[in-house]
Amino acid sequence: MSDFLNILNNHRELLEERGYDEIGLGSPDKPGLFMEKLEFLFSTCVHEARFNKEKRDFFIEAYGFFENDNDLVVFKFHYEFDPEKKDIELKSFLARMDGIQRPFFLPRNMYQLPFASRVYRLLANERQTKLAKDIVNHEPSGTDLKQQSKKI
Repeated sequence: MSDFLNILNNHRELLEERGYDEIGLGSPDKPGLFMEKLEFLFSTCVHEARFNKEKRDFFIEAYGFFENDNDLVVFKFHYEFDPEKKDIELKSFLARMDGIQRPFFLPRNMYQLPFASRVYRLLANERQTKLAKDIVNHEPSGTDLKQQSKKI
């Protein structure tokens, strides 16, 4: 098997194990579609990097549906290929939900990729915290409650 296919299979296994496939994300897409897109982008990136003899990067998005499809999380993965090392690295990803976004920077070890369900829980907690802050910081509508109570 070629180096390219070994690297791709390692990423495929990791992503599936961590819940970043159609089944783990509750996606309505046919199983394997995300990996087909990833393989195409990997291949294109490798060819461009080898041709230009310089590092190349690409981004790919995956969509996760959580809490009975009530919450949508967009995951945007950032990959980089180094033609000298013949290695594709998952550098980072950005997760977004309901106006909350959180970057995740991965060290050289891609196996520190958090599970998709954990990322969702982090975003859901941040959304709850933001909502609570919005409620606490809510300004009254301009009517004085003391004045209203005197009228009653």
